[in-house]
Amino acid sequence: MKKLAVIGWPIAHSYSPLMHNYISREMNADYVYEAVETPPEKLGEIVSKLKADGVLGFNVTAPHKFNVMQYLDEISQDAQYFGAVNTVLNKNGKLIGYNTDAEGFYEALCYSGINPDGKHVLMLGAGGAAQPVAINLVKKCASLTVTNRTKERLFELKDVVKNCTGANIKTEIDRETYDIIINCTSLGMGNNIGMSPLSDMSIIGKDTYCVDMIYNPWETQFLKDAKKAGAKCVNGLSMLIFQGILAYRIFTGIDAPLSLADGIEKEILAHRNIVLTGFMASGKTVVGKALAEKLGRKFVDSDVLIEEKCGRTIPEIFEKYGEEYFRSVEAQVIEEISLEKGAVIATGGGVVLNGDNIAVLRKNATIVNLEPTKEVVISRLSNDDGTRPLNKGQDIEQILDRFENRKPFYDNCDVKVKITDEMSVEDSLSAVLKGLEGKI
Repeated sequence: MKKLAVIGWPIAHSYSPLMHNYISREMNADYVYEAVETPPEKLGEIVSKLKADGVLGFNVTAPHKFNVMQYLDEISQDAQYFGAVNTVLNKNGKLIGYNTDAEGFYEALCYSGINPDGKHVLMLGAGGAAQPVAINLVKKCASLTVTNRTKERLFELKDVVKNCTGANIKTEIDRETYDIIINCTSLGMGNNIGMSPLSDMSIIGKDTYCVDMIYNPWETQFLKDAKKAGAKCVNGLSMLIFQGILAYRIFTGIDAPLSLADGIEKEILAHRNIVLTGFMASGKTVVGKALAEKLGRKFVDSDVLIEEKCGRTIPEIFEKYGEEYFRSVEAQVIEEISLEKGAVIATGGGVVLNGDNIAVLRKNATIVNLEPTKEVVISRLSNDDGTRPLNKGQDIEQILDRFENRKPFYDNCDVKVKITDEMSVEDSLSAVLKGLEGKI
């Protein structure tokens, strides 16, 4: 088998092996693709090893797209323009760097029914992700406007685009609406969940397309706001897929068709976990089991794994070691189950209190929050049998206070499902499946 790889840090949740191995199967090609954990301090060493081991090519992801260039023998003109390499071909022992991000993004737009040719485009952000896209689009669209928080970086980008293409970008919003608005910032992901780079939704017209380069979370705050304003919305998954197909062509010389994108997307969606969060007694376990059975997926309960890890029930863990110890074990278990593939995962009610838990789960999951009404909380927890240690010695008003205090944490989700007293398990399952349409 001929070897291909992707390097990055961290890399455990990368979809690249899934994509490239899928393409090889579909093309009946003799290639195997794997992820290689590459800490920044070992970048040069690992690049040399990949070359020595005869790896025919490798993709490069964060944080190495710029720094890898110093270890290459040749860099394509596009990659030089973009200031980054995401694809490296080992051609007879000579490492050649390419960048498929810009063309991948363009193909992703077209795949989604968005043709930027002759359109008025607004890009939000002028950082590293924006540069390849701006250079690629500036001569295709009628006008390209870029905004950025810091003017210095914005004008640097303007100069780079001018030097590379001879064309100018605009740096001030000068239209009432735009045909296409693209988020090239990190606002909406990681520590910036819930934030959007666009505050004025009035520039979104009835025919505006809003595109986010982010795909985790599946729907950023920018896309949520844009959808409410009437825009047609697309996340960044298709860009990931198309840059991968283009990279595969470079590695192998095989003209893998862009039509493989549909199958790759289905493969990725089937690979992603579904994580249920929610306050105690919201039905995460019973609904999770029903969902897993319906979809033919593995069911995982984080509380069960915690009990197995400690050899004690959760009340016993709280009694003997306290909540702080429980939360530390919970975080370890969440890290472990984040590596599951295609599972339905029910989490404990307090898992959302640690932002790192949701961040690590998000790397390969759609987060579904089951939000019980106040009436559900009262009816299910007024006569707690003592199996929930946090309720010990508390009356229903104190439990309701905790429920209200946790609501902002539960809002960190992709799908929210209201749970009422009238709903059966089947009703809750149907509501979850409706919320997951297009996401699984």
